[in-house]
Amino acid sequence: MHPVLFEISGLTVYSYGVCTLLSYLAFGGLLLFTAKRLEVTKDAAVLIAVGLVLGSLVGGRLGFVFFNFREPYALRALFATSGAFFSFTAVIGGVLGPMLVAWSTKRPVGTALDLITPPMLGAWAVGNLGCFLAGCCWGPLTDVPWAVRFFADVLPPEVRGLPVHPTQLYSLASDVLVLALVLALPRGAPGTMFLRGVLGLVSIKLVLIALGVDQGGLKLIVFPVLAAVCTALLIALRDRAPQPS
Repeated sequence: MHPVLFEISGLTVYSYGVCTLLSYLAFGGLLLFTAKRLEVTKDAAVLIAVGLVLGSLVGGRLGFVFFNFREPYALRALFATSGAFFSFTAVIGGVLGPMLVAWSTKRPVGTALDLITPPMLGAWAVGNLGCFLAGCCWGPLTDVPWAVRFFADVLPPEVRGLPVHPTQLYSLASDVLVLALVLALPRGAPGTMFLRGVLGLVSIKLVLIALGVDQGGLKLIVFPVLAAVCTALLIALRDRAPQPS
């Protein structure tokens, strides 16, 4: 749609880069807001957020290597400075990271996952706006009145310029809706906010796929498995954090 926001004095400002910066700000603001709501100290919140970031980076990189292990570049990708990233395993790593931080610092695992849920939903919402403006992550071809046409270089020739579903906006709306529900409903037991977020997003995504407005394929397997793994991990660990001595 608008991959370039503006140019000034020879400097090109890209919409995706701006939205990426805004997603970081959204994450930080919601992290502090949620930490106050859950009575988690700022130092603890930052430590858990660091666990999320490191877990996501490691998970995304290891996932890329795992799914491309037959390729000669797979092992070299471990030390790449850009690219070589698999988003689904990054999400799993982003869940395991805060869990490990909570476990090692004798904090409730469920509370750590509750803490990162609103910030991640907010960051994803802004990130999806960036995808829409940049013209990436497009949806299936369609003739609905709200179809959009993308002309970004990342699109294959058979899709570029043709009407497609604005899947990025559907995902943005899903993120905002689940975020509103997570914040509006009572907190419940530790881990409840996290489970509501995961199950809410996965449910909406599967409905969008069933309606034919989002790409299916591997997602039909990955999303249910991701929801099941996150639920099982939380149920197994949220009440078993080591007690302070």
